[in-house]
Amino acid sequence: LINEVVSRGLNPSTEFKDSGIECIGKTPAHWDVMRLKDTTNLYTGNSLNESEKECYGECCDVDSYTYIGSKNLGRGKSQINYDSGYHIPKSHTKFAVAHIGDTLICIEGGSAGKKFGFVEQDVCFVNKLCCATTQLHKKFSFYYFTSYIFRNQFEQQLQGMIGGVSLSKINVMSISVPPIDEQIDIADYLDKKTTEID
Repeated sequence: LINEVVSRGLNPSTEFKDSGIECIGKTPAHWDVMRLKDTTNLYTGNSLNESEKECYGECCDVDSYTYIGSKNLGRGKSQINYDSGYHIPKSHTKFAVAHIGDTLICIEGGSAGKKFGFVEQDVCFVNKLCCATTQLHKKFSFYYFTSYIFRNQFEQQLQGMIGGVSLSKINVMSISVPPIDEQIDIADYLDKKTTEID
């Protein structure tokens, strides 16, 4: 459902063009096909060593960010478990922050390309996760990352024994971009349909 709607839109009478990208195939003629880096800023988080885990596991500072690991993301679901047990004081500015409306993607390890989360509160996050801050409609962007279009490109780039994909390779992956009003309609439609399925 997500792949079909993200790649073909909602209007059955739309004219199509060949995107020139195998995993996208034909796309609505009035949509742009772009590299991800032209629409989205990607950055990874920070790992915690043992002493930092002990320190931030005992942190009770109310002015802090929850620290998210890959285990806090669901497979193919937008829900994030914010009960991680670790909190980073906002004054510790060396840590990357994902903001409300961003998408978190696992890009390394056994869950690479399989776990995603739509951020509903500002968080810090582990280095195996990548934050996508988009210029597009935020929920449309999230659905793109959970679609076959992204996963197919991601899986083709997996390398190493642990398995992962570098930011430089993700940056040049392709995305088909509709006008903003269609992005909103698609995101709203998928929100409704995926809620029904859940």
